[in-house]
Amino acid sequence: MLATHYRRSTLVLDGSRVTIDRDVTAIDTDGAHLHFGDAIIVETKTARRAGDVDRALWARGVRPARVSKYCTSLAALQRELPANRWARTMRRHLSPTPAPAA
Repeated sequence: MLATHYRRSTLVLDGSRVTIDRDVTAIDTDGAHLHFGDAIIVETKTARRAGDVDRALWARGVRPARVSKYCTSLAALQRELPANRWARTMRRHLSPTPAPAA
């Protein structure tokens, strides 16, 4: 079991939706904390194949990556679990750090 907390902004544009998650923190049942640092997670959903936001991100060199806040956090906090599916995401895009003290 794991709790994830984050700040979300949602934008709605011409038939598309963009969510931006930041300040992502996870806490497991043992109380271990994980903070995703300055990483933000942007998810785009469009009726079309690629929307304006997708093209703007690509133009800036941002490419899609598979990520699940829950699964990635669980794999990082529970080292005994297999992290194969999330290892590349953790290695390339995240530098998880201990969460700031509450």
